[in-house]
Amino acid sequence: MTACSTTGWLRTKALEVAGQPESYVNDTLKQYIAQIKEAKIKIVDSHIEKAEKKEQFYSSFAELEIAAKKPSELMGFCFDFMPASIEIIEPSDISFSGYELSSVLNDLQARLHRFDLAVKELTAKNKILDENAKLILRNNILLSLKEKAKTLEQVSKNIGIDADKTELFLDALVTQGFINKNKDLYALNREKVTFSE
Repeated sequence: MTACSTTGWLRTKALEVAGQPESYVNDTLKQYIAQIKEAKIKIVDSHIEKAEKKEQFYSSFAELEIAAKKPSELMGFCFDFMPASIEIIEPSDISFSGYELSSVLNDLQARLHRFDLAVKELTAKNKILDENAKLILRNNILLSLKEKAKTLEQVSKNIGIDADKTELFLDALVTQGFINKNKDLYALNREKVTFSE
């Protein structure tokens, strides 16, 4: 390979893609490489592995040798494309000016704050979804018991959830006082649960 006048080289088994069908994996990997070509990174050499089936998904990766003019561009590549690993080929020593290091660290902080905010938003949304799913399940169980007392198997069949998982919810509703359990039968606690017509 011919030496290059850029500040850093890296070789990466990057951009692993898993999914199905096989055409999706191949097309997605090609799209990623096209996006890299549009970034401030020069692709010196590339090799794309043919997608292979692993369990029920297909997986492939591209091994890229790329050149970046500045360390900040290399950091940007890592954040934007999240390669599995990198190996810097040359130069063996990289130096940063105080300004460059500050720029890289500030970019790192900004991205970490964005990731943190996204994680917090997803956590909050997941909590709301989880609470709503529990309310829907609770209401389905209560509606299942509206007309008469039923066994675990009958309730499970009515709501379409495995009996072992249904039993956990039934036990929680017994503890909360929404339903009563008498031997193998679950019934509404009519003092606590009413239905409006």
